Amino acid sequence: MAGKGPIAAVQFYDASDSCPFAAKAWLTLLEKGIKFQRHTIDLKDKPKYFSDLYASINPDPTARAKVPLLIDGDERIVESNLVAEYLDNTFPESGPKLFPTDPLKLFKVRCVGLWRCSLTSFPPVYSSCSKLIQRLLLRRPSKRLTRASR
Repeated sequence: MAGKGPIAAVQFYDASDSCPFAAKAWLTLLEKGIKFQRHTIDLKDKPKYFSDLYASINPDPTARAKVPLLIDGDERIVESNLVAEYLDNTFPESGPKLFPTDPLKLFKVRCVGLWRCSLTSFPPVYSSCSKLIQRLLLRRPSKRLTRASR
């Protein structure tokens, strides 16, 4: 059975200590005290087994194999935000709760995660998310929302 306690071993694939996206998932594993086996992948020279493993999760032939990648029993999860949230929900008794259970607060956390990931990867997303994050976190409603509520 996948992830039913702190003794469940998960396989974690990352790209050394220099990948900020994999670091988010790695830090979640450490903070929650989840036992895992770490596999460091050289992203400039990816082993065939890793590319094949990634392709089994994302069969899009144009997709590049990337980290983090987490295997927990039969479950295979990619993308740092998804891995972190999966770990927090799958191992609730391990370590502190890292994601809020309140839907609005969870939405805000997810928006911040998207915004942080978009800083370098997707500048257009960064621009639009930046404005959304400012409104959410600083509680500044947009003019449109203010007018609509009158």
